[in-house]
Amino acid sequence: MSEVARLDRNLSSMPSVNIYASEQILKARLLAAATFEMAFRDYSIEDRASKNVVSFGADLLDKSRDALGEYGFLGAMAEKAYNSAIAANDQAQRRYQVGRKFEPIAPSSI
Repeated sequence: MSEVARLDRNLSSMPSVNIYASEQILKARLLAAATFEMAFRDYSIEDRASKNVVSFGADLLDKSRDALGEYGFLGAMAEKAYNSAIAANDQAQRRYQVGRKFEPIAPSSI
C-alpha cells in the first residue's frame, strides 16, 4: 500500500469534531469559571472586611478598657481631693469654733 493511500485512509477514519458544540461548551465553562472567580473575590473581600471589623472591635474594646482604667484613676484622684477638702473644711470649722470661744471681749467705749 502506498504512503498516500495510507494517509488518505487514516484521515477518513478520524472522528469529526463539531466546532460549534465545542465552542458552546467552552463558553459555558469560561462563564462558570468567571462566575466562580467573581464569587471567590467577593468572598475574599468579605473575609478581609470581617477580619477588619473584628480587629477594629478588639481595638475599640482595648481602648475602652484603657479609658475605664483612666477614669478609675481620675475618680480616685478626685475622691482623694474631695476627702482632703472635707477634712480641711472640718478642721477650719473646728478652729473657728475654738477661736470664737476665746475671743476677747472688746472694751466698751464709755
